[in-house]
Amino acid sequence: MVVGSVIVSMAAPHGPFAGTSVMTRSLHWRTAISMAMDSPLVGKGPNSFAIEGVGYRPSLEALILGWDFADDPHSVPMAVLANMGLLGFV
Repeated sequence: MVVGSVIVSMAAPHGPFAGTSVMTRSLHWRTAISMAMDSPLVGKGPNSFAIEGVGYRPSLEALILGWDFADDPHSVPMAVLANMGLLGFV
């Protein structure tokens, strides 16, 4: 149910979960996906979400959270995908 609600929040950012932790989590997941798409095979490197993630933030996240930025996308698979790419994910 949690994953489903995050996916709904990603599809409809102003929908029923706007302003909750589900919305924030979906924004972090978008950042992780953007990072993974930039370097899909090997990822961006250890702890790169915390270091480089700010550059991949969706503008909506920056508007909502301001200077608050997570050091992890709050999902182990998303963190592995962003940091280690598909090879690390597998």
